[in-house]
This record gives sequence, C-alpha cells and structure tokens, in this order.
Amino acid sequence: MKKTPRTWPAPFVICAGCLACAGCSQEFPAEKFETTRVEGKISVAGKPLTSGFIQFAPVDGTLGHLRSSFILPDGSFVVDGVGVGRNLVGLAGVFGPPIYTKYGTMTFRDFHDYQSPIRKEIPSGKVAHVEIDLLTEATVFQHDRQLPYPPMTPAP
Repeated sequence: MKKTPRTWPAPFVICAGCLACAGCSQEFPAEKFETTRVEGKISVAGKPLTSGFIQFAPVDGTLGHLRSSFILPDGSFVVDGVGVGRNLVGLAGVFGPPIYTKYGTMTFRDFHDYQSPIRKEIPSGKVAHVEIDLLTEATVFQHDRQLPYPPMTPAP
C-alpha cells in the first residue's frame, strides 16, 4: 500500500505568511520632512578641532533624525540629511584641555551628545554653512547661565 504525502500544511503556512506580512505594512504614510546638507568648520579659539564626531539632532519641534559625521583634521565636516530648523549640535570622541571663559570653565564633555548647549538654526536650501567656535559657544552658554542678581550671602 502506497502512502500519499499530506498537503494540508502547505496552504495553511501560505495563508499564515500572507496574514503576517499584511500586519507589517504601515497604516499611514511615513512622515516627510525637509533636510539639507550641512558643511562647516569647528574650532576652539580659532584653532581647528582635529578629530572626533559632530552630531546634529533636531530639537524644539524640528522634524528629522540624528545625523553625524567625522571631523576632519582641518576642522571641517560635511553632514547629509540634517533636518531643517533648530538642531542641537553635539560632539563625540573629542578630548582636550578645559575651555576657560571669563564666566567659568567647560570641558569637551560638556559638549557631548544630548547635553550640549549648542543650538543652531539650519536653513533650507541645497547646502547650509555652519561655523562653530567652542570658545564662543562656551562663553555664551556660561554668560546665559549667570544669575541676573548675585547670590545672597548668609547673614553673619
């Protein structure tokens, strides 16, 4: 007596696969946002930053994704796909001595990733140019952090 192979699992597997694939599609179209290419230079007191990464992350309602690029030995960088609007600019893999301002001291760690105080408005267009001097950014940040009135001293 010859046995015939069962064929009932095949249609079941095909049907289950179709249902699984249908559940993976997006219900709404992906959100589109305007992006641009950002070119620029980054320095400390006019001297180029020679290594590390620069990152642009959209903030304050700007749509986009985190974008990053190498910092080249001459301090220049090119980042594609940066969201048009306000972006946080962070650094990674950057090391060096502290940055002294008349308002206080900052280290390169203060500019890392999402804790960086640097915010830049990226305009629309084919290419946006950005120049960043960390001494200037540190001075502005330290100045803005100053209290409007000197702290009160405790009474003797």
